[in-house]
Amino acid sequence: MNISRLRAQNFKSFDTVDVEFGDFNVLIGASASGKSDFLSLLTFLRDIAKDGVEDAVAMQSGEIELLRNVQLREAEPTNICVEAGYGLEDLGGTPEFMLRAGLGSEKATLSGFRYEIGLQHEKSDFWIEEESASWAGYFWGREEDSSGASSFPCRAER
Repeated sequence: MNISRLRAQNFKSFDTVDVEFGDFNVLIGASASGKSDFLSLLTFLRDIAKDGVEDAVAMQSGEIELLRNVQLREAEPTNICVEAGYGLEDLGGTPEFMLRAGLGSEKATLSGFRYEIGLQHEKSDFWIEEESASWAGYFWGREEDSSGASSFPCRAER
């Protein structure tokens, strides 16, 4: 599933950045226009997914102060939102990612995903103010048991 949109506030040189991705993307700009900071944002998200927020901060710069835009007020949080697939608004198209769910014989198809994180910082310390993950998709072939209750063990397949 490809990244379809990336938004960030108060990250390195960016006050706000909002990019919608297509099938083919090229990053072009003048010197000191934020190309490297944009790539750092993608790397930061990868590191969060792989190693967690604390390690991601350490791998980027070691200090939260170097991740935020120093031109903004110190109290401004760093917010990042990444969407993949068809997003949470448009469920159309053929999904590239299947989620098999254990709700009876029910199966689920994941068509979009959104991850958001808000980091608050103070001097050289930071904390997660908000964090959420949402997915969009649909279920089919459901067979409910007599109680209507079921568990939700799941595994992802590509």
